[in-house]
Amino acid sequence: MTQSQKTAVGNFASASKHIGEFVSKEFAELRKDTIEMNVQRIQLNSKAEYKDIDSGLDPEDVKARVSAANALSEYGRLLLALVEHSEAKELKQAASSFQDSMQTVPNMKITQEQLDIMDKVLRMGGGYIVELIRLKYVKRFVSSYQKQIDKLCDLLINDFSTASEGGTGFICDYENTIGLLENTVRRILRKPSSFEERKLAVIAYQNVVDNKAYLKLVAAKAKSSILAIKEKNSKLMAALNRDKQKIKDIKTISLTIKELGDAVRALSSDN
Repeated sequence: MTQSQKTAVGNFASASKHIGEFVSKEFAELRKDTIEMNVQRIQLNSKAEYKDIDSGLDPEDVKARVSAANALSEYGRLLLALVEHSEAKELKQAASSFQDSMQTVPNMKITQEQLDIMDKVLRMGGGYIVELIRLKYVKRFVSSYQKQIDKLCDLLINDFSTASEGGTGFICDYENTIGLLENTVRRILRKPSSFEERKLAVIAYQNVVDNKAYLKLVAAKAKSSILAIKEKNSKLMAALNRDKQKIKDIKTISLTIKELGDAVRALSSDN
């Protein structure tokens, strides 16, 4: 593999490194907020439904999304291990972690062909001829997973897209919960009510305001970064298909992927 090809692979790996941590953290926060808002709505409205208190953000669904994000992270770590010529033990650990993470994603299975390609890449040694063979199998490896990686990105993009953006996932459920609580609060504040009831309504309204701001921030940060990861997944394949005589824009590619890595790392920091 040429140095520029290794750079493209390595920088993509860096970009996806923290996405699993971010999704795990933010989905847990979304679920906690959702339960809290539904409890407040039930306190203010005795007729409110309380059977689905987490409003679609149940533990199994959250676990599935976290698995998808972890699979992206493990894919990036495996790519990085491949281009850095890690020790055989490290490569096998990275490959095993990626395979395990993919197996936990619903409807996302690894084929025998993909396992065979991975096995051949892991068996590569050193030397120029071997390096050409390595490039061949790394290309096949990245190509065989490109659609699945895109699918993982699409799943997470949907979860972080609002209803007005066409989303149907977790952010939409969260947005709907905010709307239900806000409507309940407004009804309470428009009519004569007890001091205790108005006190609960005002506290709930503050929660509505805070969660609207949080939704806007986390949705924008997550969606833009995951869209960028998907774009770089496509560019990664293109970089692997070019030889060093044809790569004239590698500085630009490297720079944009580095910026992507910074953006994704920012996702796992405090808001």
